Amino acid sequence: MRNNVELFLRDTGWSLASLMVTAALQFVLRAFLANYFGPEDLGLYTLAFTVYALGLVFSGFGINSGMVKYIAENKADNLNIKRFVSGGVTFSLIIGSMLGLILFLSAQPIADYFFNMPELAILIKIVSFAFPFIAIEKAVLGFLNGLRRMRLFSVINIFQSMLVIILTIIFAVKGYEIEYAVIGLTVPVILVGTASLFFIRKQVSLSLFFKSIPVSRILMSFGLFVVLANAMGTIMTYASSTIIGYFMNESDVGVYSIAVLFVQVITLPPSAIQTITSPTIAGYWANNNTENIESLVNTCMKYTAIYAIMISFVIFFMNREFIQLLFKEEFLPAAEALRILLPGAVFGAIQTSVGGALSSTAYVNRIFLLSGLGVIVSIITNSILVAHFGITGAAIATSITTTVSALILIYFTRRLIGIKLDWLWFVKLFGLTASIGAATFGLSRVMNISICIFLGLLLLALLIIKLMIPDEDKKYIYGLIHIRL
Repeated sequence: MRNNVELFLRDTGWSLASLMVTAALQFVLRAFLANYFGPEDLGLYTLAFTVYALGLVFSGFGINSGMVKYIAENKADNLNIKRFVSGGVTFSLIIGSMLGLILFLSAQPIADYFFNMPELAILIKIVSFAFPFIAIEKAVLGFLNGLRRMRLFSVINIFQSMLVIILTIIFAVKGYEIEYAVIGLTVPVILVGTASLFFIRKQVSLSLFFKSIPVSRILMSFGLFVVLANAMGTIMTYASSTIIGYFMNESDVGVYSIAVLFVQVITLPPSAIQTITSPTIAGYWANNNTENIESLVNTCMKYTAIYAIMISFVIFFMNREFIQLLFKEEFLPAAEALRILLPGAVFGAIQTSVGGALSSTAYVNRIFLLSGLGVIVSIITNSILVAHFGITGAAIATSITTTVSALILIYFTRRLIGIKLDWLWFVKLFGLTASIGAATFGLSRVMNISICIFLGLLLLALLIIKLMIPDEDKKYIYGLIHIRL
């Protein structure tokens, strides 16, 4: 059991390193674009990136998620793995190419008639060239994730992110327009997607192609619900920016994107955890090991909650200072939106850490239906509130719908898989945080804000360690980092 935990932590560490480095580079890149180009061009880049994010979901039609599940379940069957990889990569390329062509042809109407931003068309066309290569890369990463080869998984992601920031900054310093920043996003995907085929060369066999068609159907049948569920999540994530672009202008999109950028500091580490929990839960489910699923889900959710709350505590009190430090004064309106987004970010992070639980078991179709309900509510509330309150309305709508959607998904994860969740633990944690947060806010009226935040955060951390973390976990954690009590 100890070896399994250490393996889980090691793999999570690699996945976390990948996402954290990627997030840090993205943060630096957005800060650079914001300060170099300003809100208007940053807004255009954000909308182009939204299209790119949709490509990450749709281009492979969820085949990569199917590969994670079925390769994790067939590790000992080399022939089956070759069938899944051969069929998965081939059909991913076909689907990605078709979607890229459709996007290229529809770029001008989208830019003209939906956003009323003709200059956005060329950016969408540039992004469309990435779709086939996104599909290939995601299929390869699904293979690596299923086998838990997280070191190579992480290296590919980090290398691509580094290429993006290097190319983008070079183009900007050379004096090129925002179009070249989007080229800097697209070219690394093409290069890395092509190069990633090298890592599956032994698993791809042309002689197995026709024999791979049945397993490809399995991948696409599974992927249908995964891609729809992931699409719902992506639409919910980017609904606010898109609706702001529809009702307002690219400058408002740019300002709002700064608030979203800070929220990603909270949500990305749980995404790293999910890359490990998904294949792990799939393996447990295949062996009818519900007990281990219950333990894994509770542990991941609890420690994610602690992380998310600690980070949110600092951001809540220091949001204006962070924005002033890193961005121009014209981005300060993002501060209020950022505060409003925090509750949704915390609940979303908790759910995200085990977000693959339903798709890794027998309920991939349910997660699509539940996510779809959240998207409908998100679009309606965003449309109403953005039209009346601008980016503040977008933040309110997003925070509410993210919180409600996360709670619904957590409830059905517990109910459908048949596990128990320690709800009381979370009530205690939120109550403790609210009390210390209120005391910190009160003291900040009469004391230096930095001192109040430091004392509040220190007290919160000590009480969490004392009251919320079991003794056996403390001993194990201290043992891992070689600290003796």
